[in-house]
Parts: sequence; C-alpha cells; structure tokens
Amino acid sequence: MTSLAVQNLNPDVLIIGGGINGIGIARELAFRGVSVILAEKNDLCSGTSSQSSKLVHGGIRYLEHGDFSLVADACRERYFLTQVAPHLVSVQPFILPIYRDDKRRPWMIRIGLFLYELLALHRGLGHNHMMKVSDALLTEPLLRSEGLIGAAEYFDGKMDDARLGIELAMQARSLGAQILTYTPVVECQSLPVPSATLDIDGTLVTINPKVIVNAGGPWADQILAMTGRQGDRILRPTQGIHLVTRPLVSTHALLISAASDNRVLFVIPHGGYSIVGTTDTPYSGDPNSVRAGADDIRYLVSEIERVFNIKIVPSDIYATFAGLRPLVNSTQDNPAAMSRDHHLIRHTDTFFSIIGGKYTTFRSMSEDVARAVMHSLGVPFSKSTRELKLPQGPSPTVEYCIDYEFARHVTDYLRRRTDAFFRQGNGLDILESVARIFGEKLGWTEGQVAEEMKSYRDQVQLMHTEIEQAWE
Repeated sequence: MTSLAVQNLNPDVLIIGGGINGIGIARELAFRGVSVILAEKNDLCSGTSSQSSKLVHGGIRYLEHGDFSLVADACRERYFLTQVAPHLVSVQPFILPIYRDDKRRPWMIRIGLFLYELLALHRGLGHNHMMKVSDALLTEPLLRSEGLIGAAEYFDGKMDDARLGIELAMQARSLGAQILTYTPVVECQSLPVPSATLDIDGTLVTINPKVIVNAGGPWADQILAMTGRQGDRILRPTQGIHLVTRPLVSTHALLISAASDNRVLFVIPHGGYSIVGTTDTPYSGDPNSVRAGADDIRYLVSEIERVFNIKIVPSDIYATFAGLRPLVNSTQDNPAAMSRDHHLIRHTDTFFSIIGGKYTTFRSMSEDVARAVMHSLGVPFSKSTRELKLPQGPSPTVEYCIDYEFARHVTDYLRRRTDAFFRQGNGLDILESVARIFGEKLGWTEGQVAEEMKSYRDQVQLMHTEIEQAWE
C-alpha cells in the first residue's frame, strides 16, 4: 500500500485502532455518510477483539454486581446480532452446575435466571430454568457428580469474534470507510487543530481530519500520550487468558464457580475443541507482551480437573490465548467487580476516547460515539444499524482473504481468518502451502516466505513451551 491508497487526506474522522470498537465506529459513521479513515498498526482484531471467550452474552455474572442496565443492553444487542449475522453468531445453551461447597446457592441462581430473562424482555434466546441433576449429568456426562446438588439451564450466544470483526470491517469499507491495516499512527495532535501522521509502508503521510477518535483499546493511554496528555491515564487494564483443550463438553457450555476465588469461568464447545476461561488479573506491563503464564494455566487446569474429575496433561491443551480488557481507571480493588460499561471521553470538541465495554455491546457503543462525533461535526444523526444485515461471504480461502479481507501475513489467516491456530496441530500441516500462496499473491521472495513460516512456528513453539512450564 502506498500513500496513493489514501483516497482523502482531509476526512471528517480519523479512527485510531482496528479492534471491534474502532471497526464498529467506522461502520456507524460510514453508514451515515461521514468520511472516515481507520488506521490500525497491526491486523484487524489482532488485540483484545480476537482474545475473547467467543461469547455474545448478556453477562449473567454482572447481575450480582448490580449492573442491570449493562445486562439489559447486552441482552438487546445479543438478540440483534443473532438476527443480522446468523452465520457467525448462534444460540449456545449453558448448564450451570451447583455444588455443595459453591457460594452461589440454588436460590440465588433461581433469582438470577429470572432477572436474566426479565431484562432480555421478549428478546431472550431460550427459557432459563432449573434442571434436575440427573438431566445435567445425562447432557454432559463428564461433569463430576460428587457433591452436585443442583443445576440450571440458560441460553446465550456464541460467535467467531475475529471473523465477525473482519466482516464488519468489510461492510464498513463497502459503505465508504477507508480501512488501513499495518498503518501505525506515529504523530497525533488535537490542538490547535486535529492532525495525524501515518506510516504507510514506510511513507509518512499527514492527514487533517476534523475529528479524531481514540479507539486503541489497551493502547489508548499511549495514543493519548501522543497528543501531549501523558498524565491522563484513563485505563486500568486486566488480563484474561483462555485454554483451548480437547473436547470436554458436547452440546452445552458450562458456567462454573472457581473454588479458589469464586470467579465465574466458562467451558465452551467450539468446533471440535473446548475453550476454557477466563482469568481476570491486574496488568501494568506492555500491551504488546501479553502472554498466558504458567500460574494462570495452572489455575484453569486445576478448575477443569475439579469440575470434570479428570487429569489434564499438556497434550490435552491445544493452544492458549491472552488479551487485555481496556477497563476504565478506577479505585476498585477487585478486578471482577470493575465496571464493564463503556465510557466516552470528550477531551476536546475534536478529540474523543472510547474505553471499556463488552464485545457484545460494540454496536450500541459505536452508535454512542457516532452520535457525539456527528454532533461535533454539526451533522444530523439519524437511522440505526440494529437491523443492518451482515452479508455472508464465500468460504475464506487464502486468496480471498488476501484480496478482500485485509490479510497481509500468514498469522492473519491461520489465527483470525480461520481457527487453524487453535486446533490440534495449530495449523502447522498447512503452514507451507498457506505461506507460498501469500508469497505468490504479495510478491514475496523465498527468504520472506521462509521468515513468515519461521515466525509462525516460533509462536507455536513458545506457546507450547509455556504450557509445558505449567507442569514443572
């Protein structure tokens, strides 16, 4: 990509960050005729937005913190996502087992189920109810029966988080947004007038938007510092890791209470494997260096072994992944109790930051940002994207992903256009063929093809080394 690829050096809005929030905002603005450039320093959804639990959920666990408005909004958005993107978002039944030593008693669960269904109004995905222990064990026979005194069934949604973000970006582009990947913002100012310098394939290009939106997620403080606001720390991120394991559940996901700290954990069936997570620990390091450490792996493994009464060995874990929640800076000591609601910060009339929130509510968050930005631009806000269908594209072949889905590196395809990285073997069996197609399409030398393959193999090797270390 060269500077000629930037069609408009004076757009209405520059969005910094290509996670689900940045993509959602670009889509909302482009849908309403606002000219937009989105600049992402890596691949789309390469940070937090592809490291989620892969759930589109109302957030039943937030009820005990009194976040009723957040749950109601999430239930509403959950329903709309199942309607507009059924090829990527589907209904997922859950079992909530209740053990004798659990702090959440059956009466509490019964009230929670009632509230969860009430807040969804007529947009629930199924009827939430208590169930017999025998039915729970029949449905998911690997569950530990000892001490199991009750169970509940409820319904939420499941998604492919990275693909959903990428297809939304494609729709934003079709509506007129310019989507620039692997394009870091190297300079940014909001006063006296907004401007930013982008590094586009080594060429520095200065653009002059009317408004800048900081949608950098875990990198939001770094973006803010570029504008001279080094002291304005708006984030207090927490880290969450997941394990991808051999199949542990079949049709139903599980919501369990961790024995050690009472944290809510999920075990989710996902295309031939299970996803287990997540942790929630304060993080103050480099957002580029988030890893699944041995302690976190041991924590999740111990909970799996307790609930399923099985022994997990390293070969049972196909992959791990870790991400940061860009939560609002607060004095709350318990990370699990920190608000998951989003916050829109208006630093000036021409510079905004969006932080916090849940993946499920990205559309309503993006709509809030679009409304504020369009007010600053003096443009009337109208219409809604609630029922804007997301077209289902063809099967994501390597060639298609390079031509239409912004893929520029082998990892983009194996981790985010497909789930090969998360399956047993981590896609190593197709690595060379994928790398050679990239090389042919993008004009790579043999050395570049070899380097891409080495980089991917190194990622896989490091991950499995970290898994092994959890048993040392």
